[in-house]
Amino acid sequence: MEERKHLLLALILFFITSFIGFYLTKVSDLRLWGSKISADYEAEIKLQREIELKETYLYNVKGDGFRMLFRSWRVPLTYKVNLNVPFVKLKGVLETDGYDWYVKDFSGKVYGDFSEKGSKKLAKTLAGKNEVGIVEPNFFKPGRYALELSYAVYPPVEVGRDFFHLNLKLADRHPFYEKVKIKVDDPKGVIEEIYPHVTNWKLKKKGSSYIITGFSPSNENLGVELLFRPISMWGFPKKIPEVKEKTEKANGGFFLFRFVYSVLNDLLFASVLLYPLFFYLLYLKFGREKEFVVPSFLSYVPNPERKPYQVNLLFSEDAAFADENAFYSTILDFMRRGIVEVKEEFGSLAIKLVREDENLDDYESSVINFIKAYGLRDSDGKFVLDLNSLKNRIEWWKNERKVEELKGLKEWFDKLMNYSNALLTDKVLDRTGLNLLTLISFGFFTLLILLIIANKIFHLSSRFCVDFYPLYVYLAILTLNGTIFLLGFPSQLLGRWKENYYREKLMWDAFKNFLSDFAAIKKYAPKDVSVWKEWLVYGTALGVADKVEKALKELSINIPEIQHLSSTRHVMSSSFSECHSTTSSALSSSSSSGSFGSSGGFGGGGAGAR
Repeated sequence: MEERKHLLLALILFFITSFIGFYLTKVSDLRLWGSKISADYEAEIKLQREIELKETYLYNVKGDGFRMLFRSWRVPLTYKVNLNVPFVKLKGVLETDGYDWYVKDFSGKVYGDFSEKGSKKLAKTLAGKNEVGIVEPNFFKPGRYALELSYAVYPPVEVGRDFFHLNLKLADRHPFYEKVKIKVDDPKGVIEEIYPHVTNWKLKKKGSSYIITGFSPSNENLGVELLFRPISMWGFPKKIPEVKEKTEKANGGFFLFRFVYSVLNDLLFASVLLYPLFFYLLYLKFGREKEFVVPSFLSYVPNPERKPYQVNLLFSEDAAFADENAFYSTILDFMRRGIVEVKEEFGSLAIKLVREDENLDDYESSVINFIKAYGLRDSDGKFVLDLNSLKNRIEWWKNERKVEELKGLKEWFDKLMNYSNALLTDKVLDRTGLNLLTLISFGFFTLLILLIIANKIFHLSSRFCVDFYPLYVYLAILTLNGTIFLLGFPSQLLGRWKENYYREKLMWDAFKNFLSDFAAIKKYAPKDVSVWKEWLVYGTALGVADKVEKALKELSINIPEIQHLSSTRHVMSSSFSECHSTTSSALSSSSSSGSFGSSGGFGGGGAGAR
């Protein structure tokens, strides 16, 4: 039953993460969350003697505080005049939604249509050179605003014997362009090849025009590169031999990379959507157990030869990790076996090592060594660990910044209260499915890191006009799925119990059910003190000691030895938890106390707001 609950919860969580992956990549782009402005962008380019460019911006203002919506250029911008260097000439402002418009050219001169008081002053003081835009002295309200501009472009053109080459960069510094549409009109049919520099572009030909659609994340390169047969055109020609070969080489791998990207994107998207199914199949292959008939309740300890810490490790929660109850149940077991004595005085607990036992295993020996390491010898030469004394030492180490002593104590706590033993776990559990999931999750994480590094170093997204954002989201979610399972679910859900250990697991579950049910305990309440001791020790290991203690109280069973065990467990739990948390916080405060400490093309710029 518990296994099915874990499986159902895991599948629900993975369905949720699959939906999140779909939502963040197909519905709502995370990069737009919190942004105060974005835009839709359209451009129409006419390839003729004088290259004409018409741009249309639809600004989406989502926040307050903007008085200027503009388009800037990284190259000289003039207003109806020509230059003897490559430049862009603004021919007209076609649409402003009724707002004042301005242009500040390459020399800093301001032109425009100013009807509002203060509009020209804002343009003169705030606008940058090579900028055109609309202005509202009283601030733009959230909404959509249109700006349509007409230019003549006089770019540098690489000229060869058989082909010309033009690389027109339309933007490289801009807010998120949610929609991009670029139309290249080729009335003379001279275009040989077109290389769109538009993220995730799609290209179609309609009549004599090429239509490119896509989008452009903030500050990504946006433009179009053309290889065409010679025509008479105005610009600034530069003779280059083998123009076609150099253009093709510069864009080498362009289409192949986009194909690989497309395949990878589709595979990762399918992986995110199908992850719940993949996990379920993994469970069927490596986790589902064969059926055993075991009673729902067992009134006896299924395997008294099992050490309490082993029961806690293997059969309580996660079969790969023990918790603090492994330590507490071991101390109680030592009391039962006469290895230690515990005395409680004034709210403190003193654990005295009264005899050595040569038949202790590694974990039990570690518990004894912990008592020796932090205990003091009494008049009889026996080691006694007083918890109040330990607390005082921790406080002193904390105040004196004795970091090494605190680290040493924390290592002991982690060893005893977060115990793991791979050899012991692997003896009873086949973890092939878990290891496979771990390997796959690590592979997704590694691919995510490699993509981030490669994109950072080689600018792959800009160079090949692809958007790495969905890949990052998919890989992050696939890594998160594995992390959720590894940290939040028991190992045995994707592990199969060896031999008949699953039957033993079910028997310990049945015993735990028994100890958790007062009616069942009442029915089989023993009179033998040793049985109550055994129940309390293994109940502590299974995390249900409080149920046994409640049954003792409800049944009015007053056995001093049992009461002493119960009291010891409570004081240990509160005292060691306090010691552990104090040590961790002291180390944290000590460690934080101080510290020491495609790019080419003509044009550029883009939209903005201030």
